[in-house]
Amino acid sequence: MRSMRVVCRKQSRGYTAVEVMMAMGLLGLGTAGVLSSLKTVTIGATGVRDFDTATNLAQSWVERVRTDATAWISETTFGNANLLASGSTGNAFLPARAYGTETVQAGSDLRGTDLAPTDTNTKFCAGLRFRCLATSGAAAPGCASIVVTVAVFFPREGATAADTPFCTVNNALTAIPAAGADRSAAFDSTFRTVTISTVVGPTLQ
Repeated sequence: MRSMRVVCRKQSRGYTAVEVMMAMGLLGLGTAGVLSSLKTVTIGATGVRDFDTATNLAQSWVERVRTDATAWISETTFGNANLLASGSTGNAFLPARAYGTETVQAGSDLRGTDLAPTDTNTKFCAGLRFRCLATSGAAAPGCASIVVTVAVFFPREGATAADTPFCTVNNALTAIPAAGADRSAAFDSTFRTVTISTVVGPTLQ
């Protein structure tokens, strides 16, 4: 009888304070690891989403320029190709184009909807540069074809050096520098950039 009572007391013994504290510590470490992983996954997912949106915007601007180029009907004049005419200096610029009552602009929100560059909801910025294919000079009437470079840039996650507003001509000039020049390291540490190039020519009639 005595031995059975001893066994029962041993089996019903509770956890000591030290054991409880150790268990809580291990649980806390595990929870911290899970939360850290969730934060990393969230930041990664946001980065992928932003890069995907920027890529789609860059492709959209390429198509807009190609559509605009269909109004370029002579090597001697841009005619109604307003986007091509607005970038005839050969330098990067912020594009804007009116289609009837709708105006497409350089800024975009998180969903890719066009916004004014100065709009507080602007998350992405599109810059364009047009240059003659045969020379390094400006895109002007007389070019047989034009190289179109589209750069969509947006602040990196956690970057604190971005201007407000960041969608400016100066940043567009940095995003698409002059021929032979590289973007500054400071710009690339502040912004992510998606760049696409294509070639357009006049629709001779």
